[in-house]
Amino acid sequence: MKKIPKEIAKLRNLKVLNITYHQLSSLPDEICELEKLEEIFITDGAYDYLITLPQNIGNLKKLKKLKIGKVKALPASIGDLENLEILDCFLEPHSVPKEIANLHNLQYLCIRFDKACEFPIECICNMTKLETLDICGGTFKALPACIKNLVNLWRINLEDTGVEKIPSEISHLKLLEELVVTGNKLTSTPEGIRELKKLVKMDLSYNNFELE
Repeated sequence: MKKIPKEIAKLRNLKVLNITYHQLSSLPDEICELEKLEEIFITDGAYDYLITLPQNIGNLKKLKKLKIGKVKALPASIGDLENLEILDCFLEPHSVPKEIANLHNLQYLCIRFDKACEFPIECICNMTKLETLDICGGTFKALPACIKNLVNLWRINLEDTGVEKIPSEISHLKLLEELVVTGNKLTSTPEGIRELKKLVKMDLSYNNFELE
């Protein structure tokens, strides 16, 4: 499939849109008229095709799951998706809109960047329902201290983000089972790790640890 017809707007009761192994370059604005839409899954399986999202995607107030293979950019209106629980995308090196911080019901956040790109990590501070935080290639120097408020987190993956420090506040994440911080600039093991009694996987490979 190379194009979604505009007539899709007539499917007023559509709740799930799943298109895999496609050749799409964009989603039509008419998709944003599907007020009952709850799930969008669009991937080509190999991240070969770059998708442009409609600017008014925030109109999909009932959307809970958004999984897009390779995205050109996230529109600012994505912050209007107040019921969104899952955001999973492979992003071109463009800035992430600050409005992403409004996704208070997000449980799963996975953004992987094609090339290194600054990521506004402070945007996670109000995502208190977050269970999985997976940021790869989006650069920032440190997790914010507000990480302590995300007490539902059980998995953190910060691969190739350039992070230099994990704050001691990570000790508040009593449910954390996986911590992956490979390919970064850590010089010491994160403080507070010993308090994470449920931690079963920790990967600190390819950092800047000094041998004594």
